Amino acid sequence: PSSAAPDRTHTLSRTKASVAWESQVNVAEGPAWELLKFFADRCSNPAEACDDTLLFLESAGTLAVSAQRSGPLPAGDFYAFHFDLYRSDATGMKGSPVGRRTQAPRVAGSRGKETLTVANAASGYYLVRVTGEEGVGFYSGQATLKPARR
Repeated sequence: PSSAAPDRTHTLSRTKASVAWESQVNVAEGPAWELLKFFADRCSNPAEACDDTLLFLESAGTLAVSAQRSGPLPAGDFYAFHFDLYRSDATGMKGSPVGRRTQAPRVAGSRGKETLTVANAASGYYLVRVTGEEGVGFYSGQATLKPARR
């Protein structure tokens, strides 16, 4: 949900400029999926699982966030996801949108990586929200900060 605690929290700084994580996203199928289209915030619906990562940037710089399919890939399986990047606060509350990347449906064996880059990202909190679009699947996420010159 929009106000629930994030699934994980990471700090990016000049001394720790990159973090990675693994997780799973689910999506309802059939009639439940049709209903989800009408929710302004799909993560507020119990049938939908969103995966939230809270990032704290200790300094301004270029922020790159990526997500890529990972984990088991059963034959004939496919799923798609998208991730959104929002400004946030220390509690993980979703703020104003910064950007979105969508991964098209992929067949088993394809791991397509999607990356969103924010030049001149201000220091502070950012929320990465990954939402499944089709099927159930695992993904790996990564965030990297290239600090601005002093």
